[in-house]
Amino acid sequence: KGVMVYTEYVPDQRLSLRNFGGLESDTTWTVEPERGGSKITVDNDAKVGIPVLGRLLGRLMGKQMDKVLQTAKAQLEAARAPVAART
Repeated sequence: KGVMVYTEYVPDQRLSLRNFGGLESDTTWTVEPERGGSKITVDNDAKVGIPVLGRLLGRLMGKQMDKVLQTAKAQLEAARAPVAART
């Protein structure tokens, strides 16, 4: 089991959190205006005691995060699409 603590929140700009127990990590989500929309950047620093395992987990987590972000992007774009375009 682990605990997640929000360490910073700036509305419409940034959300930071820290995970304790199990896999420890610091994650920051930053939102910036870009070309009439928003650019979301995720920075994750995970601490794993075994270097080889850490590199492997980093690659796996990166691929999983890419999928999560692509899904979130698709859902957000669908939610803001005009009603006629959703049918």
